[in-house]
Amino acid sequence: MARTARLRYDNGIAIYLEVLDAERNLFSAEQSLLEVRATDLQNSVSLYTALSGGVRTG
Repeated sequence: MARTARLRYDNGIAIYLEVLDAERNLFSAEQSLLEVRATDLQNSVSLYTALSGGVRTG
């Protein structure tokens, strides 16, 4: 979407505000993806620990 908005702007079809809006939406989606990946990694560690794969102390 951001690439399309940029192409539309470069060809005089769209205003720059549309480019900024598309880039903001892209950034928000990328942030959400990183949050989901982090949660997935945290859940993997929790599962491993729950299945007695954690470090034993004592």
